[in-house]
Amino acid sequence: MRRCRRLPQVTPFQTVADTPGMTELALSVFLQSSHPTMPNIVREQDDLRNVVAHIRSLKSVGEAMLRIASFCALLFAALPASAQVVTDHLVGNYATTDDGCTEGSMEFEIRRGIVVGPNVFCILGATRPTHAGTEAYEAKCTLGSKVQLGTLTFDLSEKPERIRMTLPETEDWITLYVCK
Repeated sequence: MRRCRRLPQVTPFQTVADTPGMTELALSVFLQSSHPTMPNIVREQDDLRNVVAHIRSLKSVGEAMLRIASFCALLFAALPASAQVVTDHLVGNYATTDDGCTEGSMEFEIRRGIVVGPNVFCILGATRPTHAGTEAYEAKCTLGSKVQLGTLTFDLSEKPERIRMTLPETEDWITLYVCK
């Protein structure tokens, strides 16, 4: 089998697989998020699961598996489109009080595919069906020391002044005000 040459600025699957904390959910988010060196390719969920399983199988393996990874990288680029984590319009800092994020107010940060706040760390996955004015994502959230899997929902009906968010396995909404 001929080995494909590596493209510049592309992270090899082996490096991704050996990254500490690279779980199945983290890989799904990584592969569905835009990267400067990767086109916005959206994949069918079955294909995404297969690629994630393959990358996870590479963890701490040798040269033979790298050849397979190169081949899979070529296949991966041709996978069909489906769902993708798109939170760019929410990226920023937020507080739970409408004081412009003064010192001492609880702050949340929304990054591409990630929500971080006091005792909250969520990795967002594929989009979920939802109502108009809301967005929902598959999510793995660590709340304190408890890990919760489920749907994280954003209510955007009052954007840009504020948004509301509910975490997996909770029914309470957290109101988040945009930091000024």
